[in-house]
Amino acid sequence: MDQQAYLEARRHGTSDFPMAHYHLDATHPRYVMEAHWHMAMECIRVLRGSFSAYLNNQRYLLTAGDILLVECGCLHRGEPAAGCVYDCLVFSVPSSGEGYGAVFQRTAPLTMLSAGINRRITANDGTLYEAASALINTVRDKAADYALAAYGYLFLMLAQLHTKAASLKEAPAPPRGAHVVMRVLERLERDFREEFSLKTLAADLGVSEKCLCRLFKEYTGKTIVEHLNERRVENACREIAAGRSITVAAFDSGFNDVSYFCKTFKKYKGVTPSAYKKARA
Repeated sequence: MDQQAYLEARRHGTSDFPMAHYHLDATHPRYVMEAHWHMAMECIRVLRGSFSAYLNNQRYLLTAGDILLVECGCLHRGEPAAGCVYDCLVFSVPSSGEGYGAVFQRTAPLTMLSAGINRRITANDGTLYEAASALINTVRDKAADYALAAYGYLFLMLAQLHTKAASLKEAPAPPRGAHVVMRVLERLERDFREEFSLKTLAADLGVSEKCLCRLFKEYTGKTIVEHLNERRVENACREIAAGRSITVAAFDSGFNDVSYFCKTFKKYKGVTPSAYKKARA
């Protein structure tokens, strides 16, 4: 997956077992979690240090042992503190059909974490915490019959969430700001090569330019131009690695000035395009 692909189309796990575990330390290319979302649930667990997570712009400070649950379609990002090590479990659950799928379908409206359940889970949460921890560990370790065990822990975790949410009637909709930012990210992902107009983008979304810039900065921690340039540089990296010239990579990625491209590339990658190309020759 491209580092700047905000709406993830990537499959996590396989069609038979849609769960995937990721271990992240300072050497991982996606150590700093960029703003994104996906139509799958996610558990973020801090193994060492601390981690600041933002779910629809709400901050959660996690320390070693804490687990954060991210619901489907939630815009989220994260900033690990120095020395932080964490892991993520991204997983899909059946939403239709007979048997197990029907069970998930009936409970899903109550298990959605936006209903008001505290997304941050600690050891004080008893069975819920134990089930979430066991689920992550099982997929990570892949011991014998791990898939069967993982589904068992998943059911137990969702049952605990269902119990906690049983008294809640209806989940509130995500804040409007999140929807606006998600639409901007979609547009940047789709049209990053095109000429950019903040005025046109704001008009299309029905907000003022000032409001749009403020919301984007609040939810992603970056300006729209910074995000756009990062997306263009990532695409240029891919084209350079594929053997294209620096000039072609620059223009194909949405830059119309090679000198500006080189300056921007070095800002985000720490090396010039020429050095990057040479290192991959």
